[in-house]
Amino acid sequence: MPRPYALLLVASLLLAGCTGFVPTDGAPSPTERSPTVSPTDTPTDTPTDTPTDTPGSSATPTADPTPGTPHYGPEPDHEVVVENRLDGEVTIHVQVLREATSETVYDESVTLPPGERVVYNTAAADPDGIESFRVVAERGGDRASVTIETSECYGDAIVWPTDDGGADATYSVC
Repeated sequence: MPRPYALLLVASLLLAGCTGFVPTDGAPSPTERSPTVSPTDTPTDTPTDTPTDTPGSSATPTADPTPGTPHYGPEPDHEVVVENRLDGEVTIHVQVLREATSETVYDESVTLPPGERVVYNTAAADPDGIESFRVVAERGGDRASVTIETSECYGDAIVWPTDDGGADATYSVC
């Protein structure tokens, strides 16, 4: 191909937008447009992102009055687990407070060897829909706490003694 024709071809491609050239007027280039969007498409109230379930979880978003935000339904079954990650037997005090009623639903000192033990399940309180439960761990004057909800999105609460004589706590959430 003669050289002038090659230059003409390159200039045509640049002007046609085939190289990803972005116009300066703010309009999207042809490569930025979504091939699935058309003027007749209408938005829906159903979220398009689905959270990844963790093993043993049944988290499924349900319709939400706020478009684009998933809403999770009630799930009363959440365990409070004490994990002893240390070498010897330890004692840790655990309290579970039902915030809706200001009731202490569990209050025990737990002594256990290395390993883990389920000490409470929020389903035992027969929560009414989605409720909050505060889990408090205390050891050696150190306190740690987390609040979980009886929602499909929340996982179990885990408390453990720390190697410095204290306590720590965590939970999972989607």
